[in-house]
Amino acid sequence: MTLHQREAKELDTERLPMLPIREFVVFPHMMAPFVVGRRSSVLALEAAIAGDNRVFMAAQRNASAEEPTPNEIFGVGTIVNIAQSLKLPDGNIKILVEGVERATIHSISGEEGFFRATVHKARYPVEPGPRLDALVSRVTGRFARYAKLRKNLDYDEMLQAVRRDDPGMLADTIGDGLATTLEEKQELLAILDPLDRLSRVANILSMEIGKLGTLDGTLEMLRHSVATLAYRAGKALRGAPPEFAGYRSAPDSRTPAEILAHMGDLFDWALTMCDGRQEWHNSPSLPWDDGVARFFAALEAFDRRLSADTPLGVPAERIFQGPIADALTHVGQLAMLRRMGGWPMRGENYFAAKIETGRAGADQAAPVQEFG
Repeated sequence: MTLHQREAKELDTERLPMLPIREFVVFPHMMAPFVVGRRSSVLALEAAIAGDNRVFMAAQRNASAEEPTPNEIFGVGTIVNIAQSLKLPDGNIKILVEGVERATIHSISGEEGFFRATVHKARYPVEPGPRLDALVSRVTGRFARYAKLRKNLDYDEMLQAVRRDDPGMLADTIGDGLATTLEEKQELLAILDPLDRLSRVANILSMEIGKLGTLDGTLEMLRHSVATLAYRAGKALRGAPPEFAGYRSAPDSRTPAEILAHMGDLFDWALTMCDGRQEWHNSPSLPWDDGVARFFAALEAFDRRLSADTPLGVPAERIFQGPIADALTHVGQLAMLRRMGGWPMRGENYFAAKIETGRAGADQAAPVQEFG
């Protein structure tokens, strides 16, 4: 069955004050706070509060439009109840709304200084049966996997608030909690048939699980690479004599202190990459102990960013092939300079080393198997 093939059992019409909203989709059954400041929206709210406290909310297609035209508003929105309202000293109104039901815009008028929308409310019958049971089971199972990968979603709490026998409520509650784009949420809101909507939620969950599963594994490998770098750098830096900081293998070569400053710069750079920028700064070399502390502080800040539940601004592979691979090369360079200067490190079986993901500071485990 394709979307919207079933006929609606009921098709009611209602005329309500309308609020266009920016970069947000209100789903039925959800509570959402807003601060309303646009003059036209304040007038619409005042009309709603003077009436039955109901207003129609629909997302703007272009969030930058200060006074959107009807064509700049999505055609499906949500009728909401205004649960709380507070007039602020600056004239804005702070509101808390509760989504009631989705509706499709039939027409919009603006003669009163604000929009009123005539909307159609379509209701689809949902009969218990194998298809409903299979969809509910598929969605709840996939959502459990999704919540585990996201780490910041309370799966049990969300599903306890949902009636399993109400597929529309289940689809809307989960759809609201998905980390998807405004357009994807709007697409979900626009699916009127609850069974079709629940099926779409199952497909979205499958796609998001695929993304997060790959990302989760990639990030874990990236974080283990950072921990490996911290362990190996700790060994190369630990116990170096004071004169090592200024040692030069040739008159025009960089000193270990200069290399260490560059390694700190690499992870300041990596941190900006995570946010979709690439900002590079050359830092002067510091006294040895200060330079070591600065490098590990930068490495720990980078690892914390990798552990956050925020998408990376660039592919993880590029971060590895850039700053992480560069820094590993410089650790080998420092180890070589120690040997050339007469301060060699002991060899080690790094396969046996106790390298722990998330341990990115100077405090590292003792070697398990050294030689030489």
